[in-house]
Amino acid sequence: MLPPLFLLTTLTLLTITTSTPHHPKPRAPQTSTATPSAPSLNPPFGSKRGLAYNEHSPSGSLSLFTPHTSITWGYNWNSSPRSLPSRFAYVPELHSLRAEHTSDWDDNVHKALASSSTTSSSPSGADGEMYLMSFNEPDLADQANISVTDAVQGFAQYMMPFATSTPPHKDGLKLGSPAVSNVRPAPGDDGKPKGLPYLKAFLAKCETLPQPCRIDFVPIHWYGCRKGCPLATDVDKFKKHVGEAVEVAVYQGRQLPLWVTEFATFGDEEGFLKEVLPWLDGHADVERYSYFWVGEGSLVQDGGLSGVGEVYVS
Repeated sequence: MLPPLFLLTTLTLLTITTSTPHHPKPRAPQTSTATPSAPSLNPPFGSKRGLAYNEHSPSGSLSLFTPHTSITWGYNWNSSPRSLPSRFAYVPELHSLRAEHTSDWDDNVHKALASSSTTSSSPSGADGEMYLMSFNEPDLADQANISVTDAVQGFAQYMMPFATSTPPHKDGLKLGSPAVSNVRPAPGDDGKPKGLPYLKAFLAKCETLPQPCRIDFVPIHWYGCRKGCPLATDVDKFKKHVGEAVEVAVYQGRQLPLWVTEFATFGDEEGFLKEVLPWLDGHADVERYSYFWVGEGSLVQDGGLSGVGEVYVS
């Protein structure tokens, strides 16, 4: 059992060291006594924009986004939607191979499927598909922390059963590869692959299985410069990283779409979003994205949308 992780604030984000361009995320939430409306699992593709949230998102904050049609889906590093309003599609994620995440994975996915099929208020996806994401930053010791070999085996065990007929989806659900960080190896590291090299190794090993993994999309994460880099620098580095990820995200001869499920700058957030949101919306290889995160001081502030949040929903 890991020690409890803490709620992120703007201050803690700014104090993260440059050698680890990453932040800790709280563990999957425990069972709640609340009974929220069940979100759909198949959003419309009219907008790529989603919400990254969890149990530490301020109470009621998700409802701030419901009037905005630019937001269509959400995820919470977990397999149970908790308080996500039913207007939004929910994408379950198998956070890690730890028992706290695997023990209820199958049940939660089937519950989400059943709830989705009876939720009339949620818009149906233009393609009618449903999606599952796998391990959260397995390349980092303070997150899923899974070797490439174990990740491939875990994917085969927990994700691949949903690749075949899963009523009402006769062709199975759409499965996402592990979501890797943009950390680069540093002197003194353990020598294990990180970031896109981890993703490349995972995809290559998946292809060697007797039954190769089914992979339909590739989530990635990106965090910008911690040293007060100019806005233009972060924008350029973000675009370059997405471009590099596109080059890696080729599997069994197919170009897989990207989901940028965590990204943030530590500089001018509003200026950054104004630059990159139109670019992401127009990028043919980016299928969905979610800015980090529905948290106080990020997308929300004092019971309302922050300035950053207002830009994000616009």
